[in-house]
Amino acid sequence: MAVVHFVDCPSCGKEYYLETNLFHTVRADPGKHKLKCPFCKSEFNLQGGKGDASVETGASSGCQ
Repeated sequence: MAVVHFVDCPSCGKEYYLETNLFHTVRADPGKHKLKCPFCKSEFNLQGGKGDASVETGASSGCQ
């Protein structure tokens, strides 16, 4: 099982996922780290607010 965090882009409103280690690094100091939306290419900080991230679990790649 993989854990990913979904982030909403404040510019275009599209949702994309971040790997767990990257998410926690960015979340620890949001003023220092900027994210770049893969869709509209805008840069933004991950600020603490409602609905900016959620945790999902997905199936593994078939390896057991």
